[in-house]
Parts: sequence; structure tokens; C-alpha cells
Amino acid sequence: MNKTVLIVLTTTLAACGLDSIETVGPQREVSEPTLSRQLGTGDILALYGADPGGTGRHEGACRNAAHRGFDFWLGQWRIVSAADPSSPQGQSRIDSDLNGCAVIENYSGAGGAPARSLNLYDRVSATWSQTYIDDVGFTLRMDGKRRDRVLTMTSGVRSIPAIGIALTDTIHWRAEQGGTVRQTWLQSTDGGLTYVNVFDGRYLPDPGATLPPEAPRGLCLARPGYRPGDGLAGTYNVSAGGVALGTSTIRSTLGACLLDEEFVATEGLRSRGFIAFDRFVGEWFWTRGDTRGRVARLVGKVSPGGFVMAGSASPRPEVTAQVRVTFQGVGTSQMTLQWEVEETPGLWSPLVTIVYDRVA
Repeated sequence: MNKTVLIVLTTTLAACGLDSIETVGPQREVSEPTLSRQLGTGDILALYGADPGGTGRHEGACRNAAHRGFDFWLGQWRIVSAADPSSPQGQSRIDSDLNGCAVIENYSGAGGAPARSLNLYDRVSATWSQTYIDDVGFTLRMDGKRRDRVLTMTSGVRSIPAIGIALTDTIHWRAEQGGTVRQTWLQSTDGGLTYVNVFDGRYLPDPGATLPPEAPRGLCLARPGYRPGDGLAGTYNVSAGGVALGTSTIRSTLGACLLDEEFVATEGLRSRGFIAFDRFVGEWFWTRGDTRGRVARLVGKVSPGGFVMAGSASPRPEVTAQVRVTFQGVGTSQMTLQWEVEETPGLWSPLVTIVYDRVA
């Protein structure tokens, strides 16, 4: 995916003295809460592998047609311009992860500039989502569906009053005959009234290739908005109420633009989470999926000593609830995650505290 237009936009924002922009329209990237009163402590513990019902492993939770909807993108690819195949546009390795419950994009652009995305199918809303971050801190959070051979995702609208635009993006991935994939990226600066084509590329199979070493440009390191996340990186033993749940490794990557968490439960469940700062909306976000096909998507702000994020979680197919998670540092050796559920609008009830004890 060609990121030139994004770099131009970032430069324009900086010239205007902006480090964030305001989002208009619906801010929650979530479904409406359903039966939240049924969400209990056990549901949150199940997200960390504790499963009193004995169904925690479920290696086949995502072996169905809906979760296979993005498999046509899997592979090692050389990317070229659709209009001029002699014009290289980068390389990508697209991997299946979490026992088929996640699709991970690893992109390498000119000079090794990297980007990454986490793609998840939400069984409750029957939609795909993509959480994308590159090495200059540009993010996309999109949702959409597959129809026939095309998967389409669209982002929310982000308003930039200082330069008079309202930005939204739509990306189409088309499975072509012969095993290639065409990606078309449309961008609107008027809130979706009109669009221009900012990238039209074709993914060509290149199974023998390897991605070059990452060479992030380091722009996130220079921006203070990203620094509150620095203390999260590390390896932790995770527990609740003194009971061991598993191990979490949080890595700072993409030049400190992304915190990539991998959790491995004692009982075998795995989850993957992307934590990042979206300077355009001035918010942190956390997207998380696991090997049982569950998806949680939260957004929030820095708070004293940590973060507060809220959004949707679906620990069971019949329950989608609004949850709030408060990340709180305890010195340099421990972090707690206090999970709450929204019983009624604005009324939050505590569920459980997850403890992260640093071991490295």
C-alpha cells in the first residue's frame, strides 16, 4: 500500500501546528450493547484462558467459512502498480494467526519502511475489521464485509478544521483469477461525498521472497503524545485473585508507533492485541482477538498513572457488552487492568482486576 498521501497529510498537519484532529460522527467502533447485565467476572477471566465450562481450547473456533473470508490475502507478495506493473510498490507477508482467527499484515515499503495490521472477523456483528499502523504513526481503523470476491472496509470520518477537510478512507481487496489480489484505496476529504483513488495496486505471489529488515523512520519517538505507552513494553506473569492465568509479552515496534501484545494462557488460549496512539483523534486504542474468535475494540485517553479505555467486548456469542478497562501502573514492576461493565448508560460496575507482574 502506497503511503505517500499519508505522509503529505501528516506534513500538512504539522505545518498547521496540529498534532491531533477531531473526529466527527459516531466515535464508538462497536456494536450496540446487548444483554450487558449477563456479563460476569467469569466472562472476563475466560478472555485470559480461565474457562470454568471446560471449553477453553477450542482450536477449531474459527474454522468456518466466515472466518476464512480473508484467506485469499494470505501469502508472500510483491506489490506493483495496477496501471504499471514495472512500478514496484513494496512487499507484504500476510500470515494467519491465532489458529485462523486473525490475519496479520506485515508490509515493507520503500527503504524498508514498515507497517502492520491486525484483521479480525467479529462473529457478533458479522463484519471484518482492520487495525493498521505504520512507522510514522498513521492509523486506520476500518470495518466492512466480503461480498463475492471483494472485501471492503471503510473508516470513520475524521475532521481537520484547520485545513478544511473531513477525512475518510475505503479500501477494496479483490481476489483475482490466477491468484493475484488487487487493492484499491479510495480517500475522501469531504466526509465521504466524493472520493479520489490514492492507490491502485496488485499483489503478485512471491513465495521465495523475504521482507527486508525494518527501517522505521522514528517519527513517533519524537512526538510526546506516544510516550505514555513506553512503560507498557515488557514480559509479565498475568494473574487474577492470586491465580495464574498466563504470560503476556508486549513489544514496542514500528519505531515505537505500536505496542504489540501476545498473551499465552496457562490453559492454551492465545490472544493478540494492538495498542497505539491515534494522534489525529488524540486517543489511544486497543484491538484484541483470541483463538476462540472473540474480539474486543476499545478507545480511550491517558489518565493519571495509566489509561482508561472503553468499547465493546463479546466474550460469548449471545453477549456484546460495553466494557471499560483502566490500566494502572504500580511502580515499575506491576500493572493492573481493572475491568468494568456498563450496566446502564454511564453506570459502570467492577468485574475483575487482572494483575500483570513484570518479569523482564
